[in-house]
Amino acid sequence: MTSRFEVRVATNDDVRAASDVLQAAARFLIERGEPLWDPRDFRCERLARFVTSGELHVTREDGEVVGAFLLQREDELFWPHALRGEALYVHKLATHPDRAGRGAASAALRFALKRARDANCSFVRLDCAPHPRLCAFYERFGFRRYGTDLWRVGSFEAARYELRVS
Repeated sequence: MTSRFEVRVATNDDVRAASDVLQAAARFLIERGEPLWDPRDFRCERLARFVTSGELHVTREDGEVVGAFLLQREDELFWPHALRGEALYVHKLATHPDRAGRGAASAALRFALKRARDANCSFVRLDCAPHPRLCAFYERFGFRRYGTDLWRVGSFEAARYELRVS
């Protein structure tokens, strides 16, 4: 079966749409009483540097950007003891709330797994807010909780997950 999603590295032409997705997701979480991100952090001028570095990715459905995320080679804040090059790190994985539940996030994670495999990495890793539904999503995908304690960076507590690349 062919996926109806296209996941790729974002270009300058994608920045506005990626910004819209990430800001909409941030506002949705705030409205739900689960604030995670400040929507202002996803203004176009802030995302542009991730296009330059090749870290910003978009998920498209029927030609429209419905998701965005960062795929990075290191994460010293949440994985300070990790060996360099052993993993790729997913950050800010978001689907536009109007398009949630249709598989865009899973398509993005499959893309990250393929990229990690192609780069000879052993893991795909991520951190997330310890909300039960969010953690369950990653666990259903195959991610395993790394450690039992939450990892704290400033006032943010995160559950850390990794998926071994086979």
